[in-house]
Amino acid sequence: MKNLNTIILYAGILLIISSCVSNKKYQELIVQRDAATDEVAKLKVASDFRDYKISDVQYNKAMAMDSLNNLLKEENQRLDLVENDIKNALGIPLPKGISIIRNSDNIEVNFDEQILFPIGKTELNPIGTNVLTKFAKAFQNAEIQLDLMVVGHTDDQTYQVENFDNWDLSSQRSLNVVRLLQQSGVNPKQLIAAGRSQYDPAKPNTNATNRESNRRVEIILQPLVSPLDNSLEVLSRNKSY
Repeated sequence: MKNLNTIILYAGILLIISSCVSNKKYQELIVQRDAATDEVAKLKVASDFRDYKISDVQYNKAMAMDSLNNLLKEENQRLDLVENDIKNALGIPLPKGISIIRNSDNIEVNFDEQILFPIGKTELNPIGTNVLTKFAKAFQNAEIQLDLMVVGHTDDQTYQVENFDNWDLSSQRSLNVVRLLQQSGVNPKQLIAAGRSQYDPAKPNTNATNRESNRRVEIILQPLVSPLDNSLEVLSRNKSY
């Protein structure tokens, strides 16, 4: 009987110990579960925030593109007005030796040599002075800010007068046009002078007619890009999403 009681006592002790161990393990599992639940909640918040940021960035990109397209449309409309003003000032149809090329983002006005200069000379002739004065007045009240790049060109025939070659000829002609435009009221901050010598021909220098076409002054009217900066900046800033 004594042995039986001892066995029962030991069994009870083991049951209590087992119960304590199981309860401890259970509590540990509860803690782990709660921690996992918190982690899932945090991940859900992070995921929702990421989705929100992506949506926000996509919206900003769409708005920037709409703004950019509207600016480009308005810019093109203003360029159309400038082109019409130039044509009206120079005369319609345009005088022989003057041509206008309308590109997507600028206007090119080409003056053949005989319109502006005597052959091989850098001083403007009276006709050239008159034409450029009209040209300068045409866009001074334009609703768009423009840079004017004046580029002188020659043919491939050697021109050498006291160390004065085709580079000098094209550059000096460009400078004289720029100076006249400034004297006619164009803001000098808008003006750029350049000379390309014989190295940017309009046509192959294979005959006299083509060479005559290559001896020219080109004026490129280019809108300033500053109105587009905000839209481009937004697109650049968000490109990583």
